[in-house]
Amino acid sequence: MTHEEVIKRWIAPHRVGTEIGAFETPIPSLSPFYVDRFSEYAGKPCLADYWGDACHLPFRSNSLDYVASSHVLEHVANPVAALLEWHRVLAHGGLIYMVVPDRRHTFDHNRDLSTPEHMWKDFENKVTQTDGTHIAEFVEGADWPLYKPEISESAVSADKAVAREQYAHAIKHEVEINIHFHVF
Repeated sequence: MTHEEVIKRWIAPHRVGTEIGAFETPIPSLSPFYVDRFSEYAGKPCLADYWGDACHLPFRSNSLDYVASSHVLEHVANPVAALLEWHRVLAHGGLIYMVVPDRRHTFDHNRDLSTPEHMWKDFENKVTQTDGTHIAEFVEGADWPLYKPEISESAVSADKAVAREQYAHAIKHEVEINIHFHVF
């Protein structure tokens, strides 16, 4: 089933909603307010009507008919907090339309699925994008040649070491990191 078919079935054209983190590839068939935490990503401008992030949306409670995201939740350090925030802004009967990558078809294929218990622990510990909790698991578990195909096989270990160092430096200086914190 395509996005268009699902959207047509569940979200009427006149409904008011938001799409989080669309970057440059919004979900087809929606006309939402776009929310992003970045003005640009990878040197390209992001679609954004409002600034915010998955855990802090700039909308009143019970004000939207839908919240949509595609390939966002795996980048959220605290997915339970995000889902609670999405629920907060939804009107009664509202819908969350969410696409997450199937790890079997990504560089996460070697990593364990994130369990509900793991995500609940992240919620209880108030894990944020500036928390180093998930760095080692990401760097060691990701299929590096698939994650960074431009890196030669012989350079993978060195590149992983550089990545660990860069992420640790960012965390030390309370700079957000962008990794797949969770695997679905």
